[in-house]
Parts: sequence; C-alpha cells; structure tokens
Amino acid sequence: MFAFLIFSIPASENSVICWTICSISFLFFGGAARGCFISGLGCMNISICPLTLAALDARLHVLCESYRRLRMREGLPSSRLRAAGYLAPENKAYLTGIQKSLDSWGLSHHFHYHGELDKQGKLDFLRNLSVFSVPGPYDDPKGLFLLEAMASGVPVIQPRRGAFSEIVETAGGGLLVEPDNPDALADAMLALWRDPERRMELGSRGYEGVQKHYSATRMSAKVLEIYQSLLNTKRGDSH
Repeated sequence: MFAFLIFSIPASENSVICWTICSISFLFFGGAARGCFISGLGCMNISICPLTLAALDARLHVLCESYRRLRMREGLPSSRLRAAGYLAPENKAYLTGIQKSLDSWGLSHHFHYHGELDKQGKLDFLRNLSVFSVPGPYDDPKGLFLLEAMASGVPVIQPRRGAFSEIVETAGGGLLVEPDNPDALADAMLALWRDPERRMELGSRGYEGVQKHYSATRMSAKVLEIYQSLLNTKRGDSH
C-alpha cells in the first residue's frame, strides 16, 4: 500500500501480498506460550508473576517514558521492562542514556537488556513476556516483530500508525493507542493489567490471527493465485 502512495500507482493495477512469517516455527511454541501466558495471568493477579514488556531498537526511550508513568500509578504489582535486539556500536550511547534515565527515576533494577538473540533465544524471550510494545515515532512499513509476538501468544500495544494499525486490526491480537502519547501507552498497559481475561483473549486471538492471515502458507497461495490470474489474462489476450 505504501508503494501506491509513494509512486502514485493506481491500486487497481496492483495486487497486495502482506508480510508473513513462517508460522510453523511458532506452532509448537505458540501453543506452549499460550499455556504459559494463561498461567502467568493468575500469578500476576496476586502480584507474583512480574509484568514484562519488550521493545527493540532505537524506539526504546518511548517505551521507557511510558513505563515510568505506569510505575507512578498506585497499587501496581511487581514488574520488569525487558529489551532485546541488535545494538550497533554507534547506538551504545543511546542505550547508556536510557539506563541513566532509568537510574535517575529509581527504576534501573526494573530494566534488563538481553542483547542480540538467535532464533531460540528470541522464542525464549517472547515466551516470558506478558505484553509486547515497540512504540515507534514514525510510520513503520513492516512490523514483522508484531507477527512474531502475536504468533507466540503475546498481546501487543502499538501506536496507531504505519503498518501497525493494519496488522493489529487484522490479527486482532492487541491494542492501538494515540501516537506520540506516552500517557496513552501507559493507560493501555494498566488497562490490560487490570483485565486479565482481556489479556488472555488478545493473546489467543493474535495467535489465531497470525495463523489465519499472516502465515507463509497463505502468502504462497496468494502468489500462486496472482500468477494464475496473469497466465489466464495472457491466454485470453492471445485468442
């Protein structure tokens, strides 16, 4: 869809194939994650299981500010803020700045950066999350990390912008909030903590939504459908 806007290509002359993931990689893990996620909800209600969040790349400061505002609310359970992903050498100062801010807020012990993860490490990381958020300050055209989180049974909270809106609304596994509004993000986190049944429902719905709309199997079927349509058109023109 972004190509239509950038290059002014008429939508009628294009076929759209959504980004997908190899959902078979998450089949067993996805089912296990949903079980783990449901168990975690019960623990969270009695303030034993920590609320865990995730952010990747240079958008972490946005989530950290929302987390600070979340922790200012009264009566919250124990919680943790977790991050993972590749950190380029030139961005090390960025992470150091975030850690200094968390320390000045008295929240340094809440945060842990897991570094760059391999495939198994990513699956293990997602398995231990209750909520996933990457609140980018720009219109992200991909959002593949949302598919991975939802395929793992983890509900997401994202700003209503870029590809995030379409992915979350199609898969149904999360909440959309006003962009560039840390209070709105904090309110959404608090709302999901207060409503464990909704968290469970969103986790399950996202898992099912990815399997239905964003699997590699669906993508390949769509590609074959388009190729067949082109072949049929060409054959019709030759007669």
